[in-house]
Amino acid sequence: MESVLEGVIKKCHQSNDNIALVYENEFITYSDLLRKSQQLGTVLKLKGVRPGDRVCLFVKNSIDYVIAYYAIWFSGAVVIALDVDVKLEQIKTILEHSQAFMLLTGKGLKTADYIHENKNFKNDTIYVLENLISESQSINNDNVLTTLPNPASIASIIYTSGTTGEPKGVVLTHNNIIKNMLSIMAYLPISRGDKTLNVLPFYYSYGNSILHTHLLSGATLYLENSMLFPKKIIDKVIAESITSFYGVPSTYILLLKNKTFNRLSDSHLKYIAQAGGKMPDYVTRQLLDSLQSTDLFVMYGQTEATARIAYLEPEYLQKKIGSVGRPVKDVKVEIRSEKGEVLADNVEGELYIKGENVMQGYWADQQMTKRVLIDGWLKTGDIGYIDTDGFIFLSGRNGDMLKVGGHRISPLEIEEIIIQLDFIDEVAVTGIDDMINGQVPKAVVVVNEVNNNFDREIKSYCSKNLAGYKIPKVIEYVKELPKTSSGKVKRYLL
Repeated sequence: MESVLEGVIKKCHQSNDNIALVYENEFITYSDLLRKSQQLGTVLKLKGVRPGDRVCLFVKNSIDYVIAYYAIWFSGAVVIALDVDVKLEQIKTILEHSQAFMLLTGKGLKTADYIHENKNFKNDTIYVLENLISESQSINNDNVLTTLPNPASIASIIYTSGTTGEPKGVVLTHNNIIKNMLSIMAYLPISRGDKTLNVLPFYYSYGNSILHTHLLSGATLYLENSMLFPKKIIDKVIAESITSFYGVPSTYILLLKNKTFNRLSDSHLKYIAQAGGKMPDYVTRQLLDSLQSTDLFVMYGQTEATARIAYLEPEYLQKKIGSVGRPVKDVKVEIRSEKGEVLADNVEGELYIKGENVMQGYWADQQMTKRVLIDGWLKTGDIGYIDTDGFIFLSGRNGDMLKVGGHRISPLEIEEIIIQLDFIDEVAVTGIDDMINGQVPKAVVVVNEVNNNFDREIKSYCSKNLAGYKIPKVIEYVKELPKTSSGKVKRYLL
């Protein structure tokens, strides 16, 4: 298999009238997904799109999004899927930086409406996706595009600011994507007939990997665009006999705090999976206790590595709790010192990885590319160690580590303690300047009780579970934490 597109085509022919996607009150079969993607790809070509052109997709998770994604590949172009929460100026910046040829927008997005009203955006290559799909229905099936992309050609540029605030365009080839998707499918038990509820946006790597792996497997994806109402998600898992579910740590924290979560213990869930940052150990234990008939896969990845770097099999969860597991198939890992020297087992340093899933670089940014791609290895920026059994344990991001006096502290360690308090919904820890220690911890919290100051209770609980220098000196109360679309906290805004 040379590309995801080739694999999806084969699965569309095999699955034919099986349902591929369900969104709100609509569904699409595999055969219709293939036909409509080829028709729209043909229309894009008629509109002037050529192989290698960048086409931006500003559309929320939907059936139309998936049709457009594969249509862009049929046209030979490069997909740039945009976060639907970004502002006008950010969209303009990405369009200019990528030198995009076309922008496809979806209905129901206020920012999309602004784009069509804004003089700075008005040109002949901005289209409402739904209109193009309607137009494409007149294309005869005998005249649609069937050409497959060159595996070495660029498939996608994913713009990610991560938690640093510095937007970067991660360049992935078709080969990068298919190799990583096959590595994921080698350990996840995805099969034809499975029903997966997806709440993660497709426009970033984790959600993107769910889309491709499940369509490559002939499964059915049920699409949701929000975790705003956890009970609604729980109800849907039960009502639709969902067999698998994916989330980031905050997803599971929200679900566990909902009073109806225990209903999932009698559901059809075969497995759940987690990525998008380290999950607190107590959350892992709660999930294991609550869903004893459901497997839990803990996973770790980066956009720069297409999606997945490592995973922890369910059978190792108790023995290796806190680990993100061992490398996925065909990926090598090393822990290195600041000087780039390979470190021994159980010695903390920075994680480096190597494999065909590693990106080509950052779009139009050779300097940044040279900083992280070194002799074929990706310098991940994640700090941790590998134990004697080959399991990876991460303590945090290089830039997130706090330096308190002579101590180097991971904010995750403090967050894992504070989040255990019943009145805390969310917490993020950062460092603030201190004349004596250089930095001291600051906790930013979201509480579920109003008009209360919980400083004393938070500090008291921390003192029982943490060393004195790890206790937050400042506690700030906010209505919500600033996050990326993937659910990661934007620490630079704290």
